[in-house]
Amino acid sequence: MKISELKRLATLGQLAAGVAHEINNPLGGIVVYSHLLLEDTSLDDPRRPNIEKIVREADRCRIIVKGLLDFTRQNSPELKSTDVITIIKEALNNICREPEFDNITIIEKFENGIPYVMVDASQIQEVFENIIRNAAEVMKGSGELIISSRLFSKNGHKMVEILFEDTGPGIPLESIDHVFDPFFTTKGGGHGTGLGLTVSYGIVDRHGGTITIRNRDEGGAVFSVQLPVGEEE
Repeated sequence: MKISELKRLATLGQLAAGVAHEINNPLGGIVVYSHLLLEDTSLDDPRRPNIEKIVREADRCRIIVKGLLDFTRQNSPELKSTDVITIIKEALNNICREPEFDNITIIEKFENGIPYVMVDASQIQEVFENIIRNAAEVMKGSGELIISSRLFSKNGHKMVEILFEDTGPGIPLESIDHVFDPFFTTKGGGHGTGLGLTVSYGIVDRHGGTITIRNRDEGGAVFSVQLPVGEEE
């Protein structure tokens, strides 16, 4: 993204923050009372399908608002020298028990001797979980996700690159330049808010790193996350 685009994102973030905060409280009441109403409605009540739809749509709105709040929060990272491989394994441990991963094979190809990186571990774990979950969704629960790492130099600075390669359909060429745009998604209606990768982009940028995506020659997509090296502890 160019500087002008980052400024546009900041302006959009301020607007989104105001809208999300105004909506969040009344929406919370709708979510709670719709669930209570559903619990009090018998299975044979003819009104139950309509109430179930209210619950589903209210929950979906809550997820969208949470995405907006995550997008606008933009907390400054608390940088510490951290083992990036440990962060990857924590991310995998958190989400790979979800049903979407039942038929997905995770292949780890980590270089030996990867140095520590200067990151906020919780924020970078959120980035990795976004990418891993996105891969599972585009592969529709079946395929391979190859996660690898390497050490390289960039403008005289040591960096660690983490690659996430999936065997899904890849990104359409007309969409690949918009993957990190707010609210952009190639998923069907009701799946995702189009904010997860935008949030991830902001997190990595604030760490002095980069996040990019490209298609694999053999099919599928590759996410690259590059982070600056810190002092090993």
